[in-house]
Amino acid sequence: MLPIESNRWWMFWGIVVAVFALIMFNLTGMPFSVAGSSESDITREAIMNDSSLTDQERQAMLDPQAAIEYTKTTVCRQHANLINMMVEIWYVNHGGVWPNPDLSDIGRDKDYFPNGAPICPYNGMPYALDPTTHRVELNFYEVDDGKIEETIESMR
Repeated sequence: MLPIESNRWWMFWGIVVAVFALIMFNLTGMPFSVAGSSESDITREAIMNDSSLTDQERQAMLDPQAAIEYTKTTVCRQHANLINMMVEIWYVNHGGVWPNPDLSDIGRDKDYFPNGAPICPYNGMPYALDPTTHRVELNFYEVDDGKIEETIESMR
Protein backbone atom coordinates (compact mmCIF):
# COMPACT_ATOMS: atom_id res chain seq x y z
CA MET A 1 0.00 0.00 0.00
CA LEU A 2 1.14 3.52 -0.74
CA PRO A 3 2.22 5.58 2.26
CA ILE A 4 -0.46 8.28 1.75
CA GLU A 5 -2.55 9.69 4.57
CA SER A 6 -6.24 8.82 4.31
CA ASN A 7 -7.32 12.45 4.13
CA ARG A 8 -4.97 13.01 1.14
CA TRP A 9 -6.51 10.36 -1.18
CA TRP A 10 -8.40 13.05 -3.07
CA MET A 11 -5.06 14.64 -4.01
CA PHE A 12 -3.59 11.32 -5.13
CA TRP A 13 -6.56 10.45 -7.35
CA GLY A 14 -6.70 13.99 -8.68
CA ILE A 15 -3.09 13.68 -9.83
CA VAL A 16 -3.80 10.24 -11.35
CA VAL A 17 -6.73 11.65 -13.35
CA ALA A 18 -4.68 14.68 -14.47
CA VAL A 19 -1.80 12.46 -15.63
CA PHE A 20 -4.25 10.20 -17.48
CA ALA A 21 -5.81 13.23 -19.17
CA LEU A 22 -2.37 14.50 -20.23
CA ILE A 23 -1.45 11.12 -21.66
CA MET A 24 -4.73 10.94 -23.61
CA PHE A 25 -4.24 14.50 -24.86
CA ASN A 26 -0.77 13.63 -26.12
CA LEU A 27 -1.98 10.44 -27.79
CA THR A 28 -5.01 11.92 -29.52
CA GLY A 29 -3.75 15.45 -30.09
CA MET A 30 -6.95 16.93 -28.72
CA PRO A 31 -8.88 17.03 -25.48
CA PHE A 32 -11.84 14.77 -24.95
CA SER A 33 -14.80 16.11 -26.87
CA VAL A 34 -18.44 15.91 -26.03
CA ALA A 35 -20.51 13.81 -28.43
CA GLY A 36 -22.04 16.03 -31.09
CA SER A 37 -19.36 18.68 -30.74
CA SER A 38 -19.45 21.08 -33.63
CA GLU A 39 -15.84 22.29 -33.51
CA SER A 40 -15.09 20.64 -36.86
CA ASP A 41 -18.23 22.20 -38.35
CA ILE A 42 -17.13 25.64 -37.13
CA THR A 43 -13.64 25.10 -38.57
CA ARG A 44 -15.07 23.86 -41.88
CA GLU A 45 -17.39 26.88 -42.07
CA ALA A 46 -14.51 29.28 -41.33
CA ILE A 47 -12.43 27.72 -44.13
CA MET A 48 -15.34 27.82 -46.57
CA ASN A 49 -16.01 31.51 -45.83
CA ASP A 50 -12.38 32.66 -45.98
CA SER A 51 -12.33 34.86 -49.08
CA SER A 52 -8.52 34.96 -49.18
CA LEU A 53 -8.39 31.26 -50.18
CA THR A 54 -8.83 29.85 -53.66
CA ASP A 55 -11.22 26.93 -54.18
CA GLN A 56 -8.24 24.61 -54.60
CA GLU A 57 -6.71 25.81 -51.32
CA ARG A 58 -10.03 25.36 -49.49
CA GLN A 59 -10.38 21.83 -50.79
CA ALA A 60 -6.77 21.04 -49.81
CA MET A 61 -7.41 22.22 -46.25
CA LEU A 62 -10.46 19.99 -45.88
CA ASP A 63 -9.44 16.83 -47.76
CA PRO A 64 -6.05 15.09 -47.27
CA GLN A 65 -6.02 13.63 -50.78
CA ALA A 66 -6.75 17.07 -52.22
CA ALA A 67 -3.86 18.42 -50.14
CA ILE A 68 -1.52 15.88 -51.74
CA GLU A 69 -2.73 16.80 -55.23
CA TYR A 70 -2.43 20.51 -54.44
CA THR A 71 1.14 19.99 -53.21
CA LYS A 72 2.07 18.05 -56.34
CA THR A 73 0.71 20.76 -58.62
CA THR A 74 2.50 23.44 -56.60
CA VAL A 75 5.82 21.58 -56.84
CA CYS A 76 5.23 21.04 -60.56
CA ARG A 77 4.70 24.78 -61.05
CA GLN A 78 7.84 25.56 -59.06
CA HIS A 79 9.85 23.15 -61.20
CA ALA A 80 8.45 24.82 -64.33
CA ASN A 81 9.48 28.25 -63.00
CA LEU A 82 12.98 26.94 -62.26
CA ILE A 83 13.31 25.41 -65.72
CA ASN A 84 12.11 28.62 -67.36
CA MET A 85 14.73 30.56 -65.43
CA MET A 86 17.48 28.10 -66.41
CA VAL A 87 16.36 28.23 -70.06
CA GLU A 88 16.77 32.02 -70.06
CA ILE A 89 20.24 31.73 -68.54
CA TRP A 90 21.10 29.05 -71.15
CA TYR A 91 19.92 31.40 -73.92
CA VAL A 92 22.18 34.20 -72.68
CA ASN A 93 25.21 31.95 -72.06
CA HIS A 94 24.94 30.20 -75.45
CA GLY A 95 24.78 33.26 -77.67
CA GLY A 96 21.06 33.39 -78.32
CA VAL A 97 20.53 29.66 -78.91
CA TRP A 98 17.55 28.09 -77.14
CA PRO A 99 17.83 24.61 -75.59
CA ASN A 100 16.05 21.68 -77.25
CA PRO A 101 12.30 21.52 -76.57
CA ASP A 102 12.72 18.13 -74.88
CA LEU A 103 15.40 19.63 -72.58
CA SER A 104 17.87 16.92 -73.62
CA ASP A 105 20.82 19.31 -73.80
CA ILE A 106 20.17 21.55 -70.79
CA GLY A 107 18.94 18.59 -68.73
CA ARG A 108 22.31 16.83 -69.12
CA ASP A 109 24.36 19.94 -68.33
CA LYS A 110 25.47 19.66 -64.68
CA ASP A 111 25.88 23.46 -64.47
CA TYR A 112 22.14 23.92 -64.92
CA PHE A 113 20.66 20.75 -63.43
CA PRO A 114 23.22 18.84 -61.32
CA ASN A 115 20.77 15.96 -60.78
CA GLY A 116 19.23 16.09 -64.24
CA ALA A 117 16.08 17.90 -65.32
CA PRO A 118 13.24 17.45 -62.82
CA ILE A 119 10.17 15.32 -63.48
CA CYS A 120 6.68 16.61 -62.73
CA PRO A 121 5.43 14.91 -59.53
CA TYR A 122 1.81 15.53 -60.56
CA ASN A 123 1.83 13.31 -63.62
CA GLY A 124 5.33 11.78 -63.61
CA MET A 125 6.11 13.20 -67.06
CA PRO A 126 9.24 15.09 -68.06
CA TYR A 127 8.87 18.78 -68.79
CA ALA A 128 9.08 20.12 -72.33
CA LEU A 129 9.46 23.58 -73.79
CA ASP A 130 6.90 25.13 -76.07
CA PRO A 131 8.82 25.51 -79.40
CA THR A 132 7.32 28.97 -79.96
CA THR A 133 7.59 30.61 -76.54
CA HIS A 134 10.57 28.54 -75.27
CA ARG A 135 8.82 28.24 -71.91
CA VAL A 136 7.45 25.30 -69.96
CA GLU A 137 3.69 25.61 -70.24
CA LEU A 138 1.62 23.83 -67.60
CA ASN A 139 -2.03 23.36 -68.39
CA PHE A 140 -3.05 20.62 -65.94
CA TYR A 141 -4.00 23.03 -63.16
CA GLU A 142 -5.88 25.38 -65.47
CA VAL A 143 -8.16 22.67 -66.82
CA ASP A 144 -11.41 22.87 -64.89
CA ASP A 145 -13.34 19.64 -64.97
CA GLY A 146 -15.76 20.84 -62.30
CA LYS A 147 -14.52 18.47 -59.58
CA ILE A 148 -13.26 21.22 -57.29
CA GLU A 149 -16.47 23.23 -57.54
CA GLU A 150 -18.62 20.12 -56.99
CA THR A 151 -16.62 19.24 -53.89
CA ILE A 152 -16.79 22.79 -52.52
CA GLU A 153 -20.55 22.94 -53.10
CA SER A 154 -21.09 19.57 -51.41
CA MET A 155 -19.22 20.81 -48.32
CA ARG A 156 -21.47 23.87 -47.86
